Amino acid sequence: MGAETRGPLSATAAAALLTLPLLLTAAGCGGSEATATATAEAARSAGLACRGDERPMLVAELFFGRTLPGDGVVSEAAWGAFVREVLTPTFPDGLTMLDASGQWLNPRTGQTAEAEPTKLVVLAIEETDTADARLDAVRNAYRQRFAQQSVGLIRQRTCAAF
Repeated sequence: MGAETRGPLSATAAAALLTLPLLLTAAGCGGSEATATATAEAARSAGLACRGDERPMLVAELFFGRTLPGDGVVSEAAWGAFVREVLTPTFPDGLTMLDASGQWLNPRTGQTAEAEPTKLVVLAIEETDTADARLDAVRNAYRQRFAQQSVGLIRQRTCAAF
């Protein structure tokens, strides 16, 4: 990225920023003049040009493939249980989920997989000391629960207002 990281977001990230029910005040990002000053300083140090009520945020896009080894697909019921038991408790401030279709190159076989049903989860979260660990925990839990080789992750620092 160049010096200016404020730019167009992917369509999914933009949709998440418009639809996430994240409450910045509850997350400690709103309120006092001291908080506003600290938030503005953090944005400048990250190279972001946040304006108005925007705050520096981390947007994470997680790609959960639903094809199971052998034959089968992660069911809506199994996905719902994962969301209730793992995803929501780890990121209680809110998230956006979209149905998607993806494909990937299997590093073990060198073959490109056919279109795979995928759940795309978009999070706009504070970049805290625990953010990466929480993202990793969710990815690892899904891989273990559904015998997946990987869960895709795209991280972007950006400015957001809710």
